[in-house]
Amino acid sequence: MDAGPQQHQAMDVDAADAQALAKQLRALDAKELLAVALDALKRDAAPLAAALAARESKRPKKRRRKAQKPMDLTKYEARDVALWIAYDGGAYRGFAAQEKAEVDVDTVERQLFQALEKTCLVSGRDACAYSRCGRTDKGVSAAGQVVGLRLRSVARRGTAFEPATHPGDALANTERRDAETNEIIPNTQKRELDYVGMLNRVLPDDVRALAWAPVAEGFSARFSCASRTYRYWLARENAHGRPRDVEAMRRAASKFVGDHDFRNFCKMDARPRRLDPLQTPSPRLGRVETQVVHVSNFRREIYAARVEAAGPGLLRFEVHGQAFLWHMVRCLVAIIELVGDGLEAPDVVDALLDVARSPRRPQYALADEAPLVLHDCAFDTVRPAPTPEALLQLHEHLTRERHTARVALARTENLLEKLDGFSVRTAGAEVPWAQARPPLLAAADERARAAHRPLLAREGGKTYEEKVAAARENPTKRSKFEACASKRSENRGGFHAEKRRCG
Repeated sequence: MDAGPQQHQAMDVDAADAQALAKQLRALDAKELLAVALDALKRDAAPLAAALAARESKRPKKRRRKAQKPMDLTKYEARDVALWIAYDGGAYRGFAAQEKAEVDVDTVERQLFQALEKTCLVSGRDACAYSRCGRTDKGVSAAGQVVGLRLRSVARRGTAFEPATHPGDALANTERRDAETNEIIPNTQKRELDYVGMLNRVLPDDVRALAWAPVAEGFSARFSCASRTYRYWLARENAHGRPRDVEAMRRAASKFVGDHDFRNFCKMDARPRRLDPLQTPSPRLGRVETQVVHVSNFRREIYAARVEAAGPGLLRFEVHGQAFLWHMVRCLVAIIELVGDGLEAPDVVDALLDVARSPRRPQYALADEAPLVLHDCAFDTVRPAPTPEALLQLHEHLTRERHTARVALARTENLLEKLDGFSVRTAGAEVPWAQARPPLLAAADERARAAHRPLLAREGGKTYEEKVAAARENPTKRSKFEACASKRSENRGGFHAEKRRCG
């Protein structure tokens, strides 16, 4: 139905007004236009504010979350466990915490305790009977580090608490009968907490819990450890492309086996201090387990040492022994590399092990820390007992990590291929880099061999006795040295007896 004449006339008037208003607005400059807009907003501010208030009142109010109360761990039972962990040490300043450092230092142990406290498994380091199997240096990784500690259990205080023999078992896995009626009491207790899964959900990706096992009260991860195994990966060729003498490396490695004085294969420190000041006092000894002045016994027994193939372009040095000195494995590898490169004979190991012949450690560089891994810590009576769920999660995580590593290797290989596409000028001629590279590497290798100075001809550092004498003569350290020496003398008998008993 068509609109009437009056409606058409009204529409024409509105259009005319709009055109006139637009013409007026175009005639205004920016300041005048802004003033007009503000005046219009002031006239309409009241209705606009009322509309906004009405809309805001209809929105649901956000509920404030109540602050969670900290978990009271005293309400729960606690159990002693051995925990196996693995980590990539590239991003950390070693394994052991350095709480007295002048700057904030990130270590694997620090990350571990942050995860333990976040999951409410411990209330603090001092209250969990903590012990560690070994210390690893900055950049060193581990595939089987072991720590001992007391963790919160699923069982509450006052309930029947029968620790399971396996992580997957229930806490009370045996029948219990009433003393008066001889009726069977049903087992209503839950499975033990999933320590591995709980920790891996909050730990960083480069630190992983592997497994746990129940242990007896007073368990020491350090002194109960029967042996430790380290692995170190080496290239089959040196940096100049020269193949290494694998047979000579194997002969040199075999000479490490046995009970020897390894003072020429470690970092010797005679300063008066505790080696492990953060260690929890031993419940068995009633004092700090590592209350010593310094390492004075450099004899260690090596059970096995071998060099074997480990895939394309790689060799693996594996050493198995009861205990190791500071930087000992990296020193062993440094000598093996010199032997493999033809710079030293395998007999140099015999000379360095003979401290009467070589009382001063020759100056040589340590092997790089990145390829070193604490592979295993073995115990006579304690074995890791992972659950299938834990192994599945770890397998998925490690599969992703392996893919990332393979992609990084592929990028490196791609860059090496890119270099072969360049051309360089040598001897006045331009040749492809792939052709120029072999003679240039051979020349660099010959220069390095000519510059090498035999180890036995190098100037050695201070002997152990000289370092001790220097520490005693230092007036700032004399009182500390005497105090530590007295304490060590008091604890020597019981301390070392307990150490021998635990293996």
